[in-house]
Amino acid sequence: MTLYRESIPDNAVIMMRRVLNGECVSRQISADSVEGEDLALLIMHAFRDGMTEESELVVLARNCVEDGNDAEKIKRRTADIKSGQPLL
Repeated sequence: MTLYRESIPDNAVIMMRRVLNGECVSRQISADSVEGEDLALLIMHAFRDGMTEESELVVLARNCVEDGNDAEKIKRRTADIKSGQPLL
């Protein structure tokens, strides 16, 4: 696991938590579940890679549910972000 050199501002953490909680409610999952943790990683990595607007993160998270298997799609998108693949 890579440690980041700069910290994330508190207001950004609150915003990412709001995105996560909203998506977990809409999917009827717990943020503490495996799928919830994968979703949190997706949101965090996307934020670190430049998606700093709440609306961008919501769209990214929602797009991960449209094709069916949420957990697998979230894992693929997180891997894409980590490897530098385009998000769209």
